[in-house]
Amino acid sequence: MIKFANSLLSDDKGEKEILYKNMGVGEYWIVDVRNLEFIEFTIADGGSKKIR
Repeated sequence: MIKFANSLLSDDKGEKEILYKNMGVGEYWIVDVRNLEFIEFTIADGGSKKIR
């Protein structure tokens, strides 16, 4: 069974990015279900950078 998060893509790229930084997460992926795309980010040097 696949479950989808109950959030907006803008939340994942904004508010959740700050949460991940504060938790010490080094890398995270966002799944854009509308465009059938994975967006990968790394967190380094106080910011995030899109990997793919």
